[in-house]
Order: sequence, then structure tokens, then C-alpha cells
Amino acid sequence: MLVRCILPKLELEMKKFVVNPQQQNLDTIQCVLRWQGMIPEHHLVVLFQNEFFPKWLKVLQAWLSNSPNYDEIARWYLNWKQLLEPLVKNKMIQGELNRAMMNEALSGEPVTIPPMPLADKSFKESRRI
Repeated sequence: MLVRCILPKLELEMKKFVVNPQQQNLDTIQCVLRWQGMIPEHHLVVLFQNEFFPKWLKVLQAWLSNSPNYDEIARWYLNWKQLLEPLVKNKMIQGELNRAMMNEALSGEPVTIPPMPLADKSFKESRRI
């Protein structure tokens, strides 16, 4: 019942979510994370893979390509990692965070973020349980 009723609403909110390093509003992310434990984790993971990480990685890549302040980016990355702590133990979320290639970025080397692999299941398929 929660999956069928709540997950589509969370998906709509995540679609509207904007990643903005200069003035980030975290209400949507915090709201979604509050459902952890009530909605099976794999549904939340797919939601973040489909709706959050593509935007997050696009902002990171743009930021890295414009004479970045690496200390600022490292703080931003670590703050996101801390915020997503409830899901960080999941291998798929770890993989998404690792795609950010912070080690390369912080070394000053040119960074190219690899294309995002599709989630194992589409979001709609993941709701069938």
C-alpha cells in the first residue's frame, strides 16, 4: 500500500528537486529519507538512482569544468554523503557516489564522469511487489 500510494508522490517531488550548490533546499531529500524503514530500501535506492543522481552528477561535472575550488567541492560532496548516510551502505548508492570520482577531482586531474548505467529495474517496475 505504501509503495503504491506514497512512492509515486515521492517520485514527483524528486523530479522537481533542483541541485543548487549555492542555495540548496534539502526539504525534498529529507522528506524522502524519512520514509526509510517504511518503504523497502530498494525502492528508495531506485528513486535516488533515477531522480537524484543524474542531476547531482551533472551539476558536479559542470562545477568541475569551470576552474573549481576543490576544497569547496570536497565539502559539498562530503555534506551530501553525510545527508545520504541512511542509504550509503547500499552498494548501488556507494557506486553512484564513487562515480563522482572525488579522488581524481581533488588531485586536479581532468575529470570525465562516465555515463550513468540504467538502474536494474525501471522505477515503475520496482513498484510491483
